[in-house]
Amino acid sequence: MSSEKQIPKQVEYTFEKADGYRVIHVNGVWGGITPKGEIKIELFSESLKNPEFVIHEVSAEGQIGEEIKRIPEQELNRFTIVRELHVGAIMSPDTAEFIANWLLDKVKQAKGV
Repeated sequence: MSSEKQIPKQVEYTFEKADGYRVIHVNGVWGGITPKGEIKIELFSESLKNPEFVIHEVSAEGQIGEEIKRIPEQELNRFTIVRELHVGAIMSPDTAEFIANWLLDKVKQAKGV
């Protein structure tokens, strides 16, 4: 019998969902380089900020009518956009490069390029 290690010719991956797994809608990414030289990303979705409350008029018949006030008031020519951070990830530059290339490949496939 040989004392050399046998290297398998194939490897099989199985996929399991971790506790707390969920699918999220992503509008963008935020992040940068950590003090240890790793890359941190945070995936977010964007939406207009909801008011704290809205006041509507009520008709004599008890029907809800037009909005008459919202707090805080929306400023002219200015919107507040909320970026809700859903998940953060810290990875090595090599892992980030692999993910970036994987994403670019999927973009090409999706666009039929």
